[in-house]
Amino acid sequence: MNRLPTEVLQHISGFFSRRDLFQLCLIDKSCWAASRPRIFRTVCVNFSSSETLEAAVERWTTVLSSSDSFTSVEHLQVVAKDLYPSVHRLEDCGNYPLDPWKFCAIDGRSNTVIEHDAHWQKPEELLERFRGLRDLTWSCCE
Repeated sequence: MNRLPTEVLQHISGFFSRRDLFQLCLIDKSCWAASRPRIFRTVCVNFSSSETLEAAVERWTTVLSSSDSFTSVEHLQVVAKDLYPSVHRLEDCGNYPLDPWKFCAIDGRSNTVIEHDAHWQKPEELLERFRGLRDLTWSCCE
């Protein structure tokens, strides 16, 4: 495997399931380098409050920094924890740039608008590092 060029390994990794892809990356450094773009193509940040959003962003920042994988991320999903299993079935609800971003309480009873820039600093810093980002999915109970 280590004799194959990275581009060939990347092409081969495109035929693997996610589970098999993780097995491939354990073989050696060249397989890890070839599988990394597919592994980190979609990053899902789960949250249930502004604090857990910040903690999840910090975790992903650490993971992506240690693997030098910021350029691999093409799709960022920011999803309320209750919606995570169904995130792939979410419909595109359109784009409402004038509406304020909200933290959606998971219990469905109350919403808190996050207005302070400090709450958005870490997510904003993470977004700025995704040079190859093509899609952003923001999903909550609303």
